[in-house]
Amino acid sequence: MKKILIISDGNVGAHFIQRVSETYTSENIYYIVQTKAKKFDNVNPARFKFYEFDPTSLYKLANLLKMEFIQVFIAMDSQIDVENTMKNIRVIKKQLRVIILNKWKMQNKDANVELVNVNELVASRLLDYLPNVPVIAQNVGVGEGEIMEVLVPFGSSFVYRHIGAIEQKNWRIVAIYRNRKLI
Repeated sequence: MKKILIISDGNVGAHFIQRVSETYTSENIYYIVQTKAKKFDNVNPARFKFYEFDPTSLYKLANLLKMEFIQVFIAMDSQIDVENTMKNIRVIKKQLRVIILNKWKMQNKDANVELVNVNELVASRLLDYLPNVPVIAQNVGVGEGEIMEVLVPFGSSFVYRHIGAIEQKNWRIVAIYRNRKLI
């Protein structure tokens, strides 16, 4: 079981927790830290553990970080709280991967910290609705440069076909990978 820590306050953080609780995965256990506890519908108590304390408190956060988390998400409304929480995490765990919801144009030099820019995400999504603007494929494949990942069922005739035998009218097969290796 992978342990994931979510540190949250505010509406966006609460909405993120609700969405995570609605997404089924049996491989993760989520530890939720909130400054003020909120109730969430249909939360599986075996997969979600809730804590109510101020994450800027090093003492309280240190007790929780004694566990081996693989990742931390920080979605908070105050930049000062985010920065202090991040400092506390780095005092205890130097290499822990941290994803931060960035509303303030924060800068980052730590390779294990990913800043998710809220303004960029919203603007990118709104661009998809503009007429006569090409839509860029998002959230497909494994996110490492490919356009699409297709699973071919066992026994399918496509498994044994040569690339040249597959009809390509308005698109082209540039490369095919199997197990992250070019074939």
